Amino acid sequence: MNLAVINLAILICTSVLICGAMALAWRHFGRPFHAKLWAYSAACSAAQWTIGAISAAHFPGSKLATMSRAALVITATSLLVIGALSRARLPMRWGWFAAAGSATIVAILLTIVPSSDLAARGVITNLYATITLAIAAWAIVQRGPFKTPEVAVSTVFGTFAVFTLGLAILCIDLGADGRGPTGLLYRNVLMIGLPGAYAALGIALVFLLATDLADRSQALIMRDALTGTLNRRGIEHAALSAIADARRNARPLCVILCDIDAFKTINDRHGHSAGDRALTIFSDTVQAALREEDIFGRLDSDEFCVLVISQSLDDTLALATRVRSEIGGWAAEAGLDHPVSVSFAITCFRHEEDMGLGDMLTRADAAMRRAKALGNGATCTDPEC
Repeated sequence: MNLAVINLAILICTSVLICGAMALAWRHFGRPFHAKLWAYSAACSAAQWTIGAISAAHFPGSKLATMSRAALVITATSLLVIGALSRARLPMRWGWFAAAGSATIVAILLTIVPSSDLAARGVITNLYATITLAIAAWAIVQRGPFKTPEVAVSTVFGTFAVFTLGLAILCIDLGADGRGPTGLLYRNVLMIGLPGAYAALGIALVFLLATDLADRSQALIMRDALTGTLNRRGIEHAALSAIADARRNARPLCVILCDIDAFKTINDRHGHSAGDRALTIFSDTVQAALREEDIFGRLDSDEFCVLVISQSLDDTLALATRVRSEIGGWAAEAGLDHPVSVSFAITCFRHEEDMGLGDMLTRADAAMRRAKALGNGATCTDPEC
């Protein structure tokens, strides 16, 4: 069997599998828009290779088939990079890619209609693929801190870009009819390298989506569904590294408990939906008043916790005062017709005694009971801080 036919079959099967994997990921993994775009990209690739196989067998030299394949290649690579931009939450620039893709297709059309120029068409198509794949490689690592999946996918995109750039360079001496000095080398590189490069890209994208799903599931486990802040498990998990850092570097670490006074009254007077809205607004207001490095979350229905990193008791008291001032109008913002106060309790990490967050919360709970005994809106600190 002809090696070119085998390669086309491999590419068609690979692109169909990638399309199916991306479609399933979109359907069952929370419908990420980039997975949908990558599914469309793989579908375009499958279509262009299918057209290539059919035209080679039954319509050799067909200009319509050649133009269709070129348009599908441009569309497939454009969707790849737009998907990468979407995942990175960067502007997708549909207009830019539509304009650039259309201009490229027109340029390719000019190499086909007068007299088929294989070299010029190969240079244009591969250069467009090189540019878009390079942008995709850059976009993948823009989402946040470098992680193995992002680095792997970015590397695959970058390697693919280098591969298409090499093809574009070879096309310069390919000749209009493909019989130039680099004709044989170009075909060998294309047949040997393209299936492997495309398969590697598909595997990398599936790996990336699987990792995104794992991260999303982990976030759901660690986050409070109502407020979006850390839940108790998330706070305890974050506290492990905070306590380890405080112990290792002899740095201070404090805890602030925030308890909304008489929260049950809000639910009784206004309903649970009003109570939920009040909790969300309260949470957003407190979080906006904190420093970026501080850890904030919801421990219980109306009790929140702040881990204050590398701050002394005096600094923590000042932070609590600032938080109190910021939340002064949160009740009115939540639509409540009566003022609502918040009690605070503060304790500090004891390097020689505390085994973990639980020890600090036990003392903070005791301080909170004293604060409640003093009346609504009081602040109490652990006397041994």
